Amino acid sequence: RVIRGRINRYDVGLYQINEVIHRNAIQNTGLDIYTEEGNTAFASYLYQQSGLEPWRFSRSCWRDAL
Repeated sequence: RVIRGRINRYDVGLYQINEVIHRNAIQNTGLDIYTEEGNTAFASYLYQQSGLEPWRFSRSCWRDAL
């Protein structure tokens, strides 16, 4: 079962990858964000490209964990 965002249903998986915002990059990488492995791999790709910026809107949820 795929985890969906509570606030934004387009946020998918453990790393809450937004399937609309990142549509082109998801297609270009060929990763399946609907699997645990693909979601993790795409999150790693995003982090390498942009650091924590893609997760800025959820910062209040994870900021203290860093």
